[in-house]
Amino acid sequence: MDIIKSFNLTQWTLAVTPMAGGLISAFQTRTEVKGVWYKSLARPWWQPPAFVFPVVWNTIYACLGYSAVRVYNQAGLTMSLPWTLYGSMLALNWSWSPLFFTHHRIGLALGSCTLQWFLTFACIREFGRLDTHANWGLLPLQLWLTVATALNFNIWQNNPDHDGAGPFQSK
Repeated sequence: MDIIKSFNLTQWTLAVTPMAGGLISAFQTRTEVKGVWYKSLARPWWQPPAFVFPVVWNTIYACLGYSAVRVYNQAGLTMSLPWTLYGSMLALNWSWSPLFFTHHRIGLALGSCTLQWFLTFACIREFGRLDTHANWGLLPLQLWLTVATALNFNIWQNNPDHDGAGPFQSK
C-alpha cells in the first residue's frame, strides 16, 4: 500500500480517468440499455450475458489506469504519440455507448469500435516501447474490442432498419 500513498496528483488522475469516463458514459445510457430499442434488436446467440459487461469494463478501466501510470512513471507526459493514441482511444471508447444506445447509430458505433481496435493496437506498441507491463495492461481492452467489434458488426448487419432510422430514430 506504500505505492498508493506515494502517488502524486497526476498519477491519481491517470489512474482514475478511464473509470470515471466509463462511469459517466454508463450513467448517460443506463436507461437506454434496458430500453425498447435495444430489446428489439436481433442479437447473436453468442452475445455475453448482461452481467459480464460491467465486470469486464471495470477490469479494463482499472488496467488502462494502471498502464497510464506505468507510462507516466517512465516518460512523464512528454511523449506525445503514446498519449495522443491513448487519449483518442479513450475518447472513442467513451463515445461508443452514446452513439449506440442513445443515438441508435449502430454503423457509427461500429466505426468507432473498429477505430478503437486499431488505436489500441498502436497504443500497445507505443506503451510497450516505454514499459512492457504497460502494454500488457492494454491487452484486455484489445481482446474485448475484438469481441465487441464482432458483436457490433453482427447487430449492424442484422438490424438495418434500426440504425438511426424508422420508429426508433433518435431525436
